[in-house]
Amino acid sequence: MPLKHLVKDKIDTHLLAFEIYFRKEKYLLMLQSVKRALAIDPDNPWLHQCLVRFFRGVSESKELPEVVRTVLKQEITRLFGDSNAKSFNQAYLTKHSNSIPHRLAAAKMMAYLEPSTESKAAELATALDESLDNRTIQICTEVLECLRSGTLGDCKDRAESYRTECHKLYPYTLAFAPPGYEENTKIANGDVSLETEELANEM
Repeated sequence: MPLKHLVKDKIDTHLLAFEIYFRKEKYLLMLQSVKRALAIDPDNPWLHQCLVRFFRGVSESKELPEVVRTVLKQEITRLFGDSNAKSFNQAYLTKHSNSIPHRLAAAKMMAYLEPSTESKAAELATALDESLDNRTIQICTEVLECLRSGTLGDCKDRAESYRTECHKLYPYTLAFAPPGYEENTKIANGDVSLETEELANEM
């Protein structure tokens, strides 16, 4: 039995399936995956990114048979109404403006849809105000990875300043430690494995 039938209530299963179909440009299967995911958690940040990419993919695809395109356009109208990908993304951001994971999802899609907005997208994703919900080590690490990988544009300077801010919030998290911190800690504390090896050689 296929995995997606065994764990059909697990949203990640459908979103992982979407990612596979997206790479293969299987639009009807993508549609099936996002509809199943929508039934579980319509506000999920990963699902939002899948929906925006699906929306844009259908709009820009030149290879779709006319019958398939007609079906997809009807479904897109049912899912998104009369909005386009940008306005759909903006509406999602407005609805979830107080949640860091949702802000990050919207920021990533902002940069994806319109590279000229990368600076604004990075600013949106890196806010760490105490008033924002769902501020965790995990989501902050994800934001930092997005800044470093270029997902939010050329943000190397911003990545370093964000790392510094996160280090103040989470001083014991290695992901936010200053460059060379781990190595310096080993030197300061003495590398146990090296000492053991040296002791064994002397015996």
